[in-house]
Amino acid sequence: MVKMARFISMIAVACVAAAAALPASAQIGQQRGPIDITADSTEFVDRDRMARWVGRVDVRQGDARLLADRLDVYFAEGPDGQPGEVVRLVADGSVAYITPEETARGDRGVYSIDTDQIVLTGNVTLLRGRDTLVGHELIVEPSVGRSRLVSTDERVRAVIYPEEGAGAGGGQTGENADDADENG
Repeated sequence: MVKMARFISMIAVACVAAAAALPASAQIGQQRGPIDITADSTEFVDRDRMARWVGRVDVRQGDARLLADRLDVYFAEGPDGQPGEVVRLVADGSVAYITPEETARGDRGVYSIDTDQIVLTGNVTLLRGRDTLVGHELIVEPSVGRSRLVSTDERVRAVIYPEEGAGAGGGQTGENADDADENG
């Protein structure tokens, strides 16, 4: 009984340590602050230096939100063999990353902290307002502000809605609109 209590205590301490380390070294949104993670269960796999949240995973930080069926958080080896900084987050199953500006959905998402690269794969859909982009893989490099959408079997597809109020003349106004009418 004492062994079981000690084991449960070690698991609890490891999970709390893992959760506490996450906000210090990884951010899911542009805003700083606490990262709130809820799921049906959580565990820490000591030999892999990995914390796992399973079942209706919901991660929130500021106005950013990450949803998945499972989230694995991998840590570098810290002092005395304890988990150190977060090095990679892997979200699997019905992955959605939601901000006020856009929503990205896919089957799997991997965020590598050292390269500051997010890769979303499998049935990727990116929504921004009414505009929709669809492909197989979305690669985001937040530090340089670059995103790339690629597809393996089919072509990348984008449905873009023009802004409301753009005229039939291609949005031309003033002198250029008059010239277009005269030369038209």
